[in-house]
Amino acid sequence: MSSFVHLHVHTQYSILDGAAFIQQLFGKAEADKQPALAITDHGNMFGVKEFLNTAANYPLVKPIVGCEVYLAPEGRLLKKNKEEATTCHLVLLAKNHAGYLNLIKMVSQAWIDGVYYKPRIDHELLQQYHHGLIAMSACLAGELPRLILAGKMEEASRLVTWYKNLFGEYYYIELQRHKTRLTTQNAMECYTLQKQIEPHLLDLAQKHDVKLVATNDVHFVNYEDAPAHDRLICVATNDDVTNENRKIRYTEEEYLKSGQEMIELFSDIPQALTATLEIADKVEPFSLDRAPILPHFPIPAEFSDADAYLRHLTYQGAERLYGTITPELTERIDMELGTIMRILRKVVLMTGVCIKLCELMVIIEAGMLWGRRVPSGNTTSMKSREASRAPSKPTWKDI
Repeated sequence: MSSFVHLHVHTQYSILDGAAFIQQLFGKAEADKQPALAITDHGNMFGVKEFLNTAANYPLVKPIVGCEVYLAPEGRLLKKNKEEATTCHLVLLAKNHAGYLNLIKMVSQAWIDGVYYKPRIDHELLQQYHHGLIAMSACLAGELPRLILAGKMEEASRLVTWYKNLFGEYYYIELQRHKTRLTTQNAMECYTLQKQIEPHLLDLAQKHDVKLVATNDVHFVNYEDAPAHDRLICVATNDDVTNENRKIRYTEEEYLKSGQEMIELFSDIPQALTATLEIADKVEPFSLDRAPILPHFPIPAEFSDADAYLRHLTYQGAERLYGTITPELTERIDMELGTIMRILRKVVLMTGVCIKLCELMVIIEAGMLWGRRVPSGNTTSMKSREASRAPSKPTWKDI
């Protein structure tokens, strides 16, 4: 078994940034006998369900759900200055289902009121929803590395204290080494900065008794995928791929490296490798599968079930729209209702799941009625719009 777990992984759901397909990630992790694999897409959790569904086909690889969130050090409601000045990165991993629920609450809130260039959380949300989560200090764009790069060592030390007080043993200082094979300045700068901050990260970890963890900032599956990923980044940044001096250039080392490659890369800090296994052991597997959740919609007592009530509502609506229910309309209505029931029976036979389609349609109808009562700006009501069309006894063929 490999003695390393990838805990910082971007899939194709890191929009215009990740180019790693989930099934390929699991396939490679399993082939290398890696015991677990994380998903930490940028600012969203769009890929989590697919990630867990795919994990079911790879039982030897434990799935770890997480997110590399965008964080606003001065508060998510502050919306000024450039993106780099107001947005940092932080990796959060769910230890259990409760942690997952807290993570989705934070990510959702970031999209509700924290969007400024990116959907951002802040320290306030972390304090409210940190239970069940593991935190890692992230890449060069992390809050801690940026303070170190700015020479603000006292602030960096206070920040580590804050995170340790909040997360306790579940806070880790992250190390990355992307020693590029490229010779362009923009690609080489990443490794230069990583080596520049590393001694300070080591000192802070020792000073505050915080564990180190080694990661590789995975954005694609294999080294050979780097050129395709480079073109994706050019699309995202509107840069020309032939421009060697463009602002953003990855190192081509952001692939899912084997355990042996990571061991060789961090041979001088073996405890940072061991920490990846420790974190994986702390994670409790959970499932997101459950029966569909629908609101309870009480059926009036005079109707035997939702089917009968839907039939009543349908004929009631037809009378309101057409006035007289002709045999032609009756034939059409009965045909439509019969089709609904045949589809329902077919779905139940194929899946074994009883989907109460008629109840769902009753719920939708109730929602439409409620929506008609809600004013929408200066627009006219649906009722008045329907009246203005004034249909003159249409037949079902006109529908």
